[in-house]
Amino acid sequence: MESLPAAGVSSRTALSNAGLKNALVATAAALYLLSCAGLAETKRPWADEGWFVNISDSILTRGNTGVSVLRPDGTVMAPGRVVKDIDQGFYLWFPTQELFNAGFYKVFGLGNLQMRAASVAWGAVLLISLYSLVRGLTASSLTAALALLLCSVDVAFLNAATEGRMDVMCAALWLSALAAYERLRSKSLFTALLAGNSLLALSMLTHPIGLIGFPLLAVLVLGLDRKNLRLPHLVAVAVPYLFAMGAGALYLSRDIEAFRSQFGLVSKSNRFTILISPGQTVLREFSARIAQFYLPAFSSGAQRWVRGLIPLALGAGFFGAALEPSIRRERGARLLVILAGSSFLVMSVYDGAKQTYYLVHMTPLFCSVAALWLTRVWLRPGGRILVTGYLAILLGLQLLWTASSIVRDPFHRSFLPMARYVGDRLHTCGDRCFVIASAELGLELGFDDSRLHDDFLLGYRSGLKPDYIVMDGKGYYSNLEGLDTTYPAIAAYMHALLARRYHKIYSDGYYDVFALNEKGASPPFDQDRFRTQ
Repeated sequence: MESLPAAGVSSRTALSNAGLKNALVATAAALYLLSCAGLAETKRPWADEGWFVNISDSILTRGNTGVSVLRPDGTVMAPGRVVKDIDQGFYLWFPTQELFNAGFYKVFGLGNLQMRAASVAWGAVLLISLYSLVRGLTASSLTAALALLLCSVDVAFLNAATEGRMDVMCAALWLSALAAYERLRSKSLFTALLAGNSLLALSMLTHPIGLIGFPLLAVLVLGLDRKNLRLPHLVAVAVPYLFAMGAGALYLSRDIEAFRSQFGLVSKSNRFTILISPGQTVLREFSARIAQFYLPAFSSGAQRWVRGLIPLALGAGFFGAALEPSIRRERGARLLVILAGSSFLVMSVYDGAKQTYYLVHMTPLFCSVAALWLTRVWLRPGGRILVTGYLAILLGLQLLWTASSIVRDPFHRSFLPMARYVGDRLHTCGDRCFVIASAELGLELGFDDSRLHDDFLLGYRSGLKPDYIVMDGKGYYSNLEGLDTTYPAIAAYMHALLARRYHKIYSDGYYDVFALNEKGASPPFDQDRFRTQ
């Protein structure tokens, strides 16, 4: 794997490199599309996806941005209090993705596949932006093509690119901001700054985590053009954010009280943990986010530790590039390494919750740095053996991970049977019956079905007495386990309710469906006894 040929290199070598680059790009595109097609068809939806699709549905059918199935007094976001009007309007941030998806659903219809297809499209935007950025910084289309290949099979990226959350759209926008700036700066620095900051502002509107792009864009601008910056360039930087702030303020002004109530949840998330313990928050990036994704509790034995080789390989690529003299001497290549390291440090600071779905904001840049290192190692004696082994391990493990996820097919083997079972039960008992379940059930029942309520507290505050309750592993059961420690009285109520008032009628190892006991079939249940929190 040689860098792009310099002047004087034979045309045969140039054609060989061009052919290899084209083969890498074609392989990356094919693997990305095949992986996304399989995952989109087989992934099991979960609560966040249900909420955000529900918002898009509300935009189309109700003229608001509410999560219509979600109970304000029964959300997992705030078990201890009511989240004002969350069913009428979503004010945690500007619903950029939900507006985009509403238009997408208007054309293609609303459903599980459409939800995932919208994210797949943004994943393609991210890949194109990554290729452009790497090619511009390294002056090597071969390095860019290899980065594209590594990212196209990256399991963290594919997870985001086939999920109904806004993470891949957010990451694609800030990465396109960097790519646009790098590509336009040679023609007009003002235009480059305006374009880059406009895309970055849109990323921040999509989700607050988009703020990660600001220090990265600053690193790129200062690394490439700090001597060329002038006072008028501040206009190009400031204007996009002023427009974004205006749009956000206009939207939030629709219901200031709801915004204060909902945004209060974020203020208690302890995101900026570096201000308290900078060393600990960086170490938790490994022990929490990375370990939770690559070494989850449900995996065991050799499978668990083999999966751990993936972040180790990406880490080895990063440190290999950082220590490579030829990379440190080249400004663009050096900047690419700095961008990857900065993404890790910024995420360590910004996201104290260490959510695994934010890995998409780091792994594409780490894949790029690994590609950069591999193209340099290839030229060394014995380097081809090392590169071949590295790629075989990294690509092979991730392709195997993706293939095994597709083969398990939890959508058809778990979600759909449960959803149809509950739907049949509700159809049998008529309009008087209703179910408490996580919001993703709306993908099958419909979000306009008044019989579906997402009340995580199972009626603790709302007083609802459902005919059926669906407990799922990633949502209700997982959060109930958390309540055992944080809100023991609420947890005790929920455990007792399920044990005394309901009986299990369906179970597949992930979903349990409970039905209300017949009158007189269970001992008296004093609901008020548990209302102490």
